[in-house]
Amino acid sequence: MSSMPGAGDNGHETVHIPPPVNATEPKKSLWTNIFAFIEHPFTLGAFFLLGGLVGAILFTPAFVICAVCILLGFHRSGVVSGRSTKVQVVSYVVLAVVLAVGGYFLYQRLDSALQRMQTEFAKKISDSMKERHGTNDKAEVKVDHPAEPSSSNPTSNKPPESAVVSKHKTIKNPLEIVAFNSGQDISVSNNGPVSVYAIRLLVNEGNFSKSFGLNSEIGPGKTKTIPIRDGFVKVRTLRGLGDTWSEHLKKALAQYGNCWQFTFFSQSDARLFQIRDHYISEGESFIYDKGMGTIYYRLDGFQGTKEEKVPIAITVTLDAAICPGP
Repeated sequence: MSSMPGAGDNGHETVHIPPPVNATEPKKSLWTNIFAFIEHPFTLGAFFLLGGLVGAILFTPAFVICAVCILLGFHRSGVVSGRSTKVQVVSYVVLAVVLAVGGYFLYQRLDSALQRMQTEFAKKISDSMKERHGTNDKAEVKVDHPAEPSSSNPTSNKPPESAVVSKHKTIKNPLEIVAFNSGQDISVSNNGPVSVYAIRLLVNEGNFSKSFGLNSEIGPGKTKTIPIRDGFVKVRTLRGLGDTWSEHLKKALAQYGNCWQFTFFSQSDARLFQIRDHYISEGESFIYDKGMGTIYYRLDGFQGTKEEKVPIAITVTLDAAICPGP
């Protein structure tokens, strides 16, 4: 008997399995590939590091980049993938709120720390400038020692009158402006032995004068930073428009009309040096005038208002909201 077609020698049917067919993956769009590249751990790590460095050193709001990287990492890890749309939306909103609140407090702490560092740096520069010019405003108190006792001059427990130093001994010009930006804040140092109540600072530029209320008590040997919000909300610095201050000011008045203002600095403020160095690095110049201001104050335990001359730097700044670009 002949075997059945397709049957083997042992009587079982032989089944032929066709070779697998290679499935073609659907082609991804360009934007899908770009988004996958952005979500790659190496890319997110680079953006996170860059945002952290820029935020800590130059521009604190750059920390937003770090928050975006965390959100993208949350998406890539698939923590809520496969869940309902409601769960996914709530999860992303909660994470975004946590990052926003945490970022706000982090921004406040870092901004305060940065201002404190700038104030300390400006004070060091001011101290070095004073040492260079050999100025020393500290008062010296001379104490006369009593003569050796003798039989005719028995020892007395009461010190001689010249050895008694008044607790209200003061020094001339006790105040020092270590940092000042009229659009942000002023840091005043009290180098005297008694508390000082700083009343106001008056600055003049030609026929223009401006008074800044301080209204703060500063303890002996202390430095106090006082917020000042004066002028435009958003300020843009201005490169040099001439070789001299008068030429620079004249061109600024003609070119920018009513969208410019004077912004005042202390001559040792680190922010003033940062602006100057920025324009120098760009091959430009930064023109400002050196003038004097007057700070009015009262001493604890003394009557009357005193005044002290302080060095001031005058710059021209623009309203970033309405002024045309350079």
